[in-house]
Amino acid sequence: MPVRGRVLRRIAMAALAASAVILVPAASRDPVAGAPGHAAQPAHVSSVLGGSRSAARVDRWDAGQTTPRPTNTASPTPSATATMAPPPPPPTAVRASRSTKPAALPPTVAPPPPPPPPASDGGWYDAAFAGRVRDLINVERARVGLGPLSVEPRLTASATAYARVLSDWGRLSHTGPDGSTLVTRAEAAGFPFTVQEGEVLAWGNHGWTPEGVVRAWLNSPPHREEILSPVFTRAGISCYFTPAAGVTVYCVMDLAG
Repeated sequence: MPVRGRVLRRIAMAALAASAVILVPAASRDPVAGAPGHAAQPAHVSSVLGGSRSAARVDRWDAGQTTPRPTNTASPTPSATATMAPPPPPPTAVRASRSTKPAALPPTVAPPPPPPPPASDGGWYDAAFAGRVRDLINVERARVGLGPLSVEPRLTASATAYARVLSDWGRLSHTGPDGSTLVTRAEAAGFPFTVQEGEVLAWGNHGWTPEGVVRAWLNSPPHREEILSPVFTRAGISCYFTPAAGVTVYCVMDLAG
């Protein structure tokens, strides 16, 4: 081959190699914990507003669509809901809102239900994983001058039960398959609806970490506003793992003032 032909061929091969390198995603720095992570992936987000036991639903997951179980190509999916003041109640009712003082709790409060029995589907709860999620959120709250979210056992019980429901259902929704809402689930766990309440959800697979969960929430404005709200001071967090789709995790965080 002539010298000019060999030179042109080498230049073409070098250009092709350079383009292949560009297509390989580079590792990014985790904005939450500073650890190396994967390049950011798109996440489906939602924001549901309501304060009654049948909150209005405005997100894509709750718009009558059934979300299939995550596949090996599923990307992390957070979901958030916040409660607002309910409609004007009768004179004897107590109205929970950001601007009104909640009614005093009754002298005795029903204890939270016992933890659910061991999963029969091969799934499991990871308290350390959920605790790490809460710790990372509290770090972010401290950065903006907010106090930490304390553990509320009754909300933890509510979140624990619902994380398993979502896993069994294979869907991410703030309204359960039985029609339950954040408020009714919290009440069933012994937490009365006398303060502002909120909920954020997430699922992911392929070794999704606590840092990944929190990063997905923080990168979504509705979720960031929810978890960094000064209104909320207590939370219950639970994360349920299932072997489906190469180990999938469903995380539920219920918040209250």
